Amino acid sequence: MELNNLLVSLLLHIIHAGEKSSGRAYSDRITKIIHYIDENLFEILDLEFLANKCNLSVSRFKHLFKEETGIPPSEYIIRKKIEKAHEMIEDSKFSIKDIAYDLGFSSPAYFSTVFKQYNGYSPTFYKKKNNTSK
Repeated sequence: MELNNLLVSLLLHIIHAGEKSSGRAYSDRITKIIHYIDENLFEILDLEFLANKCNLSVSRFKHLFKEETGIPPSEYIIRKKIEKAHEMIEDSKFSIKDIAYDLGFSSPAYFSTVFKQYNGYSPTFYKKKNNTSK
């Protein structure tokens, strides 16, 4: 199970690195939404709201976003929130509970589950590991 989580984490990092270096040009609509998501990670990012910002239906928005980025918008949002969580944990002035609620997760337990799903380790482990390496 742990090996599987580590493999998934590795694959996500490879995909993410490929997204950064691919130099893809997104449509203006998707670029606008990506910037909006990146700037508003502490807000509730409802897909209907995001679709309305693009003047698209939710189904068309989800299809277009996935077609251009390679991942669904909800997946993109979760990835960005987990990336932000890494930064906040490394800052070490935030508790795991505060990070979970600040990033819009329904509970610290759910946040920990998602964090572990993407990274193969819990946010508490990451915080301890990060504090010992400083």
